[in-house]
Formats: sequence, C-alpha cells, structure tokens
Amino acid sequence: MLNAVVRLAIGLATLGAVTFGTPAHAESEPLLNPAVVVKGDIVRLGDLFNNLSPSKANLPAAYSPRPGERLVLDAERLVDITRAQGVNWVPQSRFDRAIVERAGRLIDRDQIATLVAGELEKSGVGKDDQVALDNDTLRFYVPAESTSPLQIRDLRYDAQNRRFSALLITDPSVNDSMVSLTGHVVHVIEVPVPTRAINRDEIVRRSDLNLVKLAADRLDANVVADADQLVGQTAAHLLRPGEPVRASDVHPPILVTKGSLVTMIYQTPYMVISLRGKAMQDGAKGETVRIMNLESKRELDGVVASTDTVVVQAIQQAASN
Repeated sequence: MLNAVVRLAIGLATLGAVTFGTPAHAESEPLLNPAVVVKGDIVRLGDLFNNLSPSKANLPAAYSPRPGERLVLDAERLVDITRAQGVNWVPQSRFDRAIVERAGRLIDRDQIATLVAGELEKSGVGKDDQVALDNDTLRFYVPAESTSPLQIRDLRYDAQNRRFSALLITDPSVNDSMVSLTGHVVHVIEVPVPTRAINRDEIVRRSDLNLVKLAADRLDANVVADADQLVGQTAAHLLRPGEPVRASDVHPPILVTKGSLVTMIYQTPYMVISLRGKAMQDGAKGETVRIMNLESKRELDGVVASTDTVVVQAIQQAASN
C-alpha cells in the first residue's frame, strides 16, 4: 500500500513538471514580428521578436532604413542576427521574414516651395508671385521623431531672369541632409473657375465659382478674371470644373427666343402702346432683335427689355402702323 502511494506521488510530480514546464518553455521562445515600424537609426532585437528578456530585447539587430523606406530581413538574415546576439531562434520555414519600416514625415514639393517663397520675399518677390521648382516631383521624408525645422541656405535670386538656387537643410544635426534646389518665380493672378460641370444654357451662379491662383503667362488673354462678369451669364457650352472661363464661353441669358410671342412696347411722353409680336431671332437683355408685328405683318427692330418684352423705337413703330 505504501509503495502504491509513493508511486502515485512520483507520477503526479512528473506530470506537474511536464504540465507547468511547457508554458515556461513557450514563453522563452522568440516570436517573430513580420511587420515592424521603428523610429531611430537602429533596429533592435525587441523590434523583431517578442518573448525576449529586456537585456536581449535592447540588443542592436540592424541599421534602420531611411525615413519612409523599408528593409526586408529574410529567414537567413534573421538567423544570422539572432545567433550573433546569442538568441536561439529557429524559423518555421525559409519564407519567414520581417519587413521593417522607418517612420517618417513627408516633405512634399508644395511645402518646399512655400518655404522658398517666404525667403524670396526678402529679395523683393511679391506675394502674388509663385515659386516653381525645376524638379516638379521633389519629395522626401525626414525622421518622424525629428523636431528640427527645415532651413534654406545660400539662396541666390536673379531678378532679371526670375531664377533662383538654394540649399535645403533637412536636419542640421546630420551631415548628409542637404538638397539642392533650383527653379523660377512666376506671376500669378486669381481667376474664377467652375467648381462643377456647368452645362450649356445653364445660368452661372456665384456658388458655382471658386477663386484659384494661376500663372499669368499661361492664361489666355480672353480669360475672365472677375467673378462678377460671370455670375448671371449663360454657358455657351459645357464649362469644365477647375478650368478658366473665357469671355466667349458665356453670354447673357436669352430673354426672347426665336418664334416666341412677345409684347411690343411703344412709349412716348404722352402714351404707352402694347402690341403683340413674334420674335424672329433670339435676344438677351439690351440686344436688338427683329420682331414681326402680328397685325401689320411687318418686321421691325426692338430692344429686349425683359422676358418676352421688347421696346420698339418710335420711328419704326409709326412706320409699321
């Protein structure tokens, strides 16, 4: 009986060792992070693997990629890194890998142009002038953790040719942080452009227009620069959103249409006579149109005063009678 009890105790102790030992072993096994975003110049083991002790997690693993770029570490490279740092990691397959991305803050062309424009104002360039970079696709990243402001140095401006050159310093604390800039200055003006597609014969409303700055030397001489000259006008054809409007693209709204019945007004200091007529052509307010007197069947000219209303000149009215 005693032997049976002893054997049972030993068995339970062995089972307990297996049961409670397995999780401890699992926790110590490094687990790969397949996608990592890091800050700083160094990728550490703790970025690539979980379940590492603090001392191991802080060990360097690789240099970080440039801000905004990625570094791919395949299974073979990861094995080399872990072994070199005394960490026992075995890949599950040869396809294991970690993609490391360096956090970065995007600096685009518009931000750079705005910075240069601010410096050029000190050289007499007006606020209605716009900076155009020769490298139209210029963009780069700076470290996300960087707090250093961008700086413009060695700015040179040729007022006659409206050309400039400068150095852009992205991070004063880093030696390799200079970008060469060249470009020119263009005069810009604000012009109204449609915010939506305006169909033919549609009336242009003020809410349909938005002011945008465009290079003056690229605008047609007939482009309308005053929004008040467009409001209330009728589109002569489809007006596309964002495109400048020329004077020939619009016309006053048609108040008298060809073939319609109109009221012919004849007015003197002594009397006002209204007759019925028929419009022989379209006409906007203030335009002279041909009208047929329905009683005499004679044609005469009249000035469009309002919708379906035409004012006839006294001499012509007398002749028509």
